[in-house]
Amino acid sequence: MVDGKEVHTFDFVDIQLYETYNRAFINITLDKQSASEFMINQVNMISEGWMVDFSSVPELEYNSTIVRVPKEKLLIGLANSWADPKKVQIIEPSSC
Repeated sequence: MVDGKEVHTFDFVDIQLYETYNRAFINITLDKQSASEFMINQVNMISEGWMVDFSSVPELEYNSTIVRVPKEKLLIGLANSWADPKKVQIIEPSSC
């Protein structure tokens, strides 16, 4: 938000879940959370937003604000068959 108005800046935002030992790998493989539950929770958390403390860098001259990514602008990158399943979570469509 800028001056109390919501600002639409990006066409889409890409969250990459194919890096090694990422949150998807930990939650699904180690914590035994279902892939569908993990994905739903992640999308909901990102769309609800999180606080970014821009004011911690005075040179920005920008207030702290909640950053949200609408669900329709969220793109999630997943690992495919070339990935090492010992380090990366592979989510098959059938698991969601």
